[in-house]
Parts: sequence; structure tokens; C-alpha cells
Amino acid sequence: MHELSELYKTQMKVVALQEIRWAGNGVISKNDFQLFYSGTQQSRKAGMRFYVKKEIAKYIIGFEAVNEKICKLRIKGKYRNITIILGDLNAKLGREEIYSNISGKYTLHNVTSPNGELLVEFIIANNMVIMSTQFQHKEIHKGTWRAAEHNTVNQIDHVIINASKKDLTEDVRTMREPNLDSDLPC
Repeated sequence: MHELSELYKTQMKVVALQEIRWAGNGVISKNDFQLFYSGTQQSRKAGMRFYVKKEIAKYIIGFEAVNEKICKLRIKGKYRNITIILGDLNAKLGREEIYSNISGKYTLHNVTSPNGELLVEFIIANNMVIMSTQFQHKEIHKGTWRAAEHNTVNQIDHVIINASKKDLTEDVRTMREPNLDSDLPC
């Protein structure tokens, strides 16, 4: 529970967390926040969760744990609802001009991988946008996966929202702190 108090100290109202290693899926409600999580049924690997502060949690209208690598959160908006998809997609997005309106120009990679191309097709078909590559950050805040030898860094996990809500997003970045490496639900 200590690691969650670290999140509460930040100004972030919705935080997407990956590789949480929790079993099952569901919702945990506390006084100051709610956790919406999606993990595997048998083994304790992979997994995602959304940490949502209380002032936003009251607007949550849906959570779908698609599987241990994809989950979706729906938030009631003033005129239209907001859908946030969190995905451990193994999809590299490149700097090709053709994808710039979908993936932005601040991706870690130069060339889009085959999984990235599939992701772009999904984004186009569903009128969404990839937010994890829309904001300029230091390289250290772009990588979402690091090899054990620490020489290889990839940006393969992504945050996706409705294209019409792109301007409402203040920032999306990879953070090294706070350390939330916990494998037990609260």
C-alpha cells in the first residue's frame, strides 16, 4: 500500500501501470483512489492497472479487462465519453510521415514494426490516437521495455484514446519513479 501512497502525492489523476503481476482482474476501491486491474488467471506475469484518483473515479463508467496485456477504461465526459486503452502491444511506432497524425513525432523508433502497423490499422479503424508518442520528452522517458543487459530499450507499450479527446490529455510519459514494483494486490 505504501507504493500507492507515492502515487497519491503526485498531481496525476489517472495513471496507467504495466507488468503488475497480479492474478485475475477487478476493481479495488479505497478512500482516495480506485484501482482497475487486469492480470493472468494462473501465473503471476504481465498485467495492467489503472490508478484513478477519487475526483476522477466518480466519472468512471466502464472498465474492461480484455486480457493481461490490454485493458480499457471509459470516463464520462461533458459531451462525449473518453476511452483510454492501455496496451502491452509489442508495437514499435516509427517516424514515418504517413503515421504522424496517429502516432505523433516523438517516438523512440525510426521504423514501424509489423505489430506497429497492425496497431495503426486498429487506430484508424476506431478513430483513435496513440498518446504515448505525442509529447516531447527525454529519451529516458520514452522507453517502456529494457533488456536485461540494459543496452536495448524499446517503446512497445502504448496509451491510446479517442482522437476527439486528444487535446484534453496533458501528458503521457514513461516514469522510472515512483517504484511501484508490487506483486500483491492491496
